[in-house]
Amino acid sequence: MKKYIFIISILVSALTTFAQDVKEGTILINNANQPCISADYALSGEIIEGAFIKKMTEAKLSKASKASNGFRLYKKVIISEITKETIDLYYKVEDKKTSAILTLALSKGYDNFFKKETDSISIENTKIYLTKFLNDATAFLLSKQLNTQTAVFKNLEKKLKNQSKDEENFTKDKSKIESKINLNKIDIVALKVDMEVQQKTLENVKNTAPNELIQDKDAFKKELSKQQSTTEKATKKYNSALEQAAELNENLKKAEDKITEAALQQIKTKSEIVEATKKMNEIISQIANLK
Repeated sequence: MKKYIFIISILVSALTTFAQDVKEGTILINNANQPCISADYALSGEIIEGAFIKKMTEAKLSKASKASNGFRLYKKVIISEITKETIDLYYKVEDKKTSAILTLALSKGYDNFFKKETDSISIENTKIYLTKFLNDATAFLLSKQLNTQTAVFKNLEKKLKNQSKDEENFTKDKSKIESKINLNKIDIVALKVDMEVQQKTLENVKNTAPNELIQDKDAFKKELSKQQSTTEKATKKYNSALEQAAELNENLKKAEDKITEAALQQIKTKSEIVEATKKMNEIISQIANLK
């Protein structure tokens, strides 16, 4: 028995180098100081508690109940790595600034807690358990990081898809504007010809102004007014087409700028996807190295 305990002690010593601190002590439970084993990990309390609950869930243990002094209790369970006996397992996580302490206390029922004098093997097994738990906590942390990074990756993929669709829509808009510009150019040519014809016609009307011998001056004035109005309308249509041309060219420039910006954004997002993929692969590699 002593030889077995000695071998366990050597194993604990070797594994403890991976945990910051694993030690025996006493802690207040049910208004009395009871023997306990605690380990200090360079991880947050949230990660330590999450990893411990996950480990208990994977062991198919029922949810822990509240106990005294901040402890939670897994009642009448078997933790085979510690002992084959049915025990009450008390656990508590204390979050510190740069680390967290996980404390375990084992009871055979009520206040009959495990003591080194009578339960040395189980005590040593608990130390090993807490030392190895660093692996579980690290895996839990990496798993959370992987989930976060996977979500980032999926969001980036969605972002890239939207950016690609935006570029496609901007390209369609550009094509429509270019089509309008071509039609506008045709209109400008036709409207310019019409305007020049009307201007020429107006000049001809003016040149036929009646002299003192011509009696029908009212008919002349009516014809002149009509042609002036027609010429003004033709000129207005031509100028409006020129203004439309300027506006269309401005819209074309905006569409081209949007296409350029969308393309640049896609380059940036693709680079972010490469970086996110790299981080995911690094985390997957770290998880694989833990096994």
